[in-house]
Amino acid sequence: MTQVVINGQAVTVVEYDGQRVVTLGMVDALHQRPEGTARKRYNDNKRHFVEGEDYFVRNSDEARELGFTAPNGLTLLTESGYAMLAKSFTDDLAWQVQRQLVRSYFGNKSTGTHLATSVIDHSMLLRKAIALQGSMLAYNKRQGMEVTQARIKADAQVLEKMGVDLRKECGWQSQPLAVQEKVLTATDIAKALSLPGNKPGEAGNNLLDAAGLYSWTRDTRGRKVWTPTEHGRKFGRYEDKPRAHALGTVQPWGWYPSVLDVLRLHLATATEAPPFAKKPEPVS
Repeated sequence: MTQVVINGQAVTVVEYDGQRVVTLGMVDALHQRPEGTARKRYNDNKRHFVEGEDYFVRNSDEARELGFTAPNGLTLLTESGYAMLAKSFTDDLAWQVQRQLVRSYFGNKSTGTHLATSVIDHSMLLRKAIALQGSMLAYNKRQGMEVTQARIKADAQVLEKMGVDLRKECGWQSQPLAVQEKVLTATDIAKALSLPGNKPGEAGNNLLDAAGLYSWTRDTRGRKVWTPTEHGRKFGRYEDKPRAHALGTVQPWGWYPSVLDVLRLHLATATEAPPFAKKPEPVS
């Protein structure tokens, strides 16, 4: 059992999926915060965390295998997940703990998949890489990607995280991406439907919202962040390439042209004026 000392406390190293992780309870203890503080901060900002990259969730049986009793499941934060959570801790102790965790806990590469393949058994490395590929494949499919698209992205994610080219190592044949249907942006939709106003992107998003296909929340700077609703997912997909965002990178969503028919029907049957419509001119 490996231990490291953080701020005078002996911390038992927890590993999952070939990398070091921390529990929310460990974060509370190390930062000397009341129990449940890290959980609340995590829940408040969960929409910014990416499963399989920033955190993992294990059921009670899996938690027991790791040495934890967690009747309601166990949340494990990776180094990136901890860094995101720790942004909300700004006291002097927090800075000290963060530095030591990054250097002595996460930064110690004596175990895990970040070791050179010559140090650990190669077959075990491949098993971990295949397990990660399966996890990322399932996640990508849940995000709306088609199977071939999701698999190619999962292979790339494994290569980035673990340095393992599964297609080369396992002799997998590369599969060409299926020709995918063209997708539209909110601006494209506004132009196709001749929506009024000088902000077509905003008009398109508002119409999609009114039709129950899109919804939004506010980010930390008070700006709208748009995501497709469950109904809206039927009429689009996530793009292959992420784009830069104030909170990191995001996977852009595109709409299939078929969404135009849905929106035309909504416009024809809506009982209230669309949110983008101009107010009628007063009668003189």
